[in-house]
Amino acid sequence: MTTERFHLLLGGIIEVELDFARERARTFASGFRNFAEFLSVPKSRLVGPMTASGKPVLRLKDEQIELLHKLRKKRLNAKQTISENYIAAISRKFATRQVEMIRAMNLDSLSVNPLLVKVLNIHTPRELVSFQVEMAATRSIVTSMGFYLEQLVWASSDNIEKAPRDSNWDFKMTRGLRAHWLQIKSGPNDMDKDQISHWAKKIEEKISAGDEAYLGFTYGKKSAVSVTLGLLKQYLPDWEMRVMVGKELWQFVSGDPQHHTRLCNLLRQAALTVLHKSSIVSELNIAVKRITAEFEAKYGHGEEAVEKFIREIL
Repeated sequence: MTTERFHLLLGGIIEVELDFARERARTFASGFRNFAEFLSVPKSRLVGPMTASGKPVLRLKDEQIELLHKLRKKRLNAKQTISENYIAAISRKFATRQVEMIRAMNLDSLSVNPLLVKVLNIHTPRELVSFQVEMAATRSIVTSMGFYLEQLVWASSDNIEKAPRDSNWDFKMTRGLRAHWLQIKSGPNDMDKDQISHWAKKIEEKISAGDEAYLGFTYGKKSAVSVTLGLLKQYLPDWEMRVMVGKELWQFVSGDPQHHTRLCNLLRQAALTVLHKSSIVSELNIAVKRITAEFEAKYGHGEEAVEKFIREIL
């Protein structure tokens, strides 16, 4: 691992865990040569890089130094690599944000489509609230999932870099003298015909230039039946060579045939830290109960309450 990559990973952990500004977190991280040094230096040396005259580049408050010390002792795992600790940190943050999003929901925040309520025969307050809460949560989680998955891919290899923004690719890996370009999608049902045709041309451009290029799906199997996989077979030449799905992608990126298993274990441990023995479903159920009570306090009970609500919003 390069020193620059180590600084990005450590800075990312500090940014996520302690809400340091990105550049400030990276500047602090640049004061350490490796993960072992960061974990072992005395608390008095948790000040980041020093100037030529021996003064700290950053002015950290005592409480910030204390937070950094607690991060080392209570949140980071010395038995895991810096990359694994980074994955755990961003996973805890992702899970925390979803819990906070659900807990912040209230009746006014639900964007209810009265026509949908009618056509789907939703006729009690609990049915209406349950449907809306689950739909809103799913939409929010799916929206934020893309960036999170890209970070998981980036952290899974010491030999991967984010592709130049103007290339429109997600990642670039160099193996030997050849560049390998990656475009990451969540699952094997996330692309339509136009998107596949677009990326078929992009892949062909890279191959013609002497590089390799692939579409990567973070879960699933090539043998699965899906619209996207069917379209890939039709519109992407040599699709089986140009598409990596599920553990095939994770092995390619990491070089480890069991990386997908280790990754799932890291994600599970991060979830336990945030949700303990419950799950996101428990949070959804609590939100439904709370917002249903809010709804009934304002509009009453039963089908008439739903009708009253619809008359108000339509």
